[in-house]
Amino acid sequence: MIHWTGMSLLIVALALIPVFRGGNADWPPALLALSAALSLVMAAWASARSSTTQLMMSRRATLPLALWFLWLGWQVIQLIPLPAELLEQIAPYSYSVHQAISAVGAQPVYRLSTAPLDSLRLLQWSLAYFTLYLAVLWHVRERRDFKILLIAIAVMTTLQAMYGALHEITGFTISLLDPANAHRHGATGSFPNRNHFAAYLVLGAATILALLLGRPSESRQTLRGKLLSLLNLLASPVLLYRMMLIALVVGVVLSRSRMGNTSLAIGLSVLAVIWLLQTRKSANFLKALLIFGSIAVVDIALISERFGIERVLAR
Repeated sequence: MIHWTGMSLLIVALALIPVFRGGNADWPPALLALSAALSLVMAAWASARSSTTQLMMSRRATLPLALWFLWLGWQVIQLIPLPAELLEQIAPYSYSVHQAISAVGAQPVYRLSTAPLDSLRLLQWSLAYFTLYLAVLWHVRERRDFKILLIAIAVMTTLQAMYGALHEITGFTISLLDPANAHRHGATGSFPNRNHFAAYLVLGAATILALLLGRPSESRQTLRGKLLSLLNLLASPVLLYRMMLIALVVGVVLSRSRMGNTSLAIGLSVLAVIWLLQTRKSANFLKALLIFGSIAVVDIALISERFGIERVLAR
């Protein structure tokens, strides 16, 4: 019960952050940190009640955690007030910026950062993501947990793509979710920037591909066995995943984002080559070939042509 409560808090955190103006507000990082922190509390409580001692993380997490602490420490150092003489020696550019502030009559605080408010906001987001990272490390231990998290991300990104496409095609909008000046030159969903929207959808496409390619393969040699495999495929979530992937491709194309469309095309191409080379002697080869072939034909060729890939190429 405690484990599922912690997982639910993780999913809520990931779901709510992009809904309100793509997370471009003051409260989303605080909400993300709070949800992830509560999830960590749940995990610690479950560990304390357990009769067996469980490690919070594996040894493989040592290097990422060390990098996290270095990153957070560097951001804190940038905000620490320093003597003007010391700042002049170690960071002449920052010192010159603060001197310019002093020249116009303001009272400068000598720091490495020349934009303290932006640095503080970056530190807040970094702490929120670090807390989320720890919560995922602690909760997502089994294949089932990982699959649930991937499905949640896939659903969130698909809903964003559907909302962005719906607005672009029909003009439907929800004023509470739409940032100012959004939807001017393409679909943006609830994001103020189409590049951010497209990048979010590309991440969703990656999770859906993981769900598609990560399904266990069934090796059936007889004709009857192959027909049964085909029927199982039609009754499985594969078709739903493919529909979700199509919706994401439509959203990326309608965003008119050059970076989003380029990253989607390059990412799919590189992944297709790597996966096919890796599975060319296994039973997964045909499945992977069909998946990537259908993506190339249906998604990139037909859908892109229908929803205006030529506009992206013109840009």
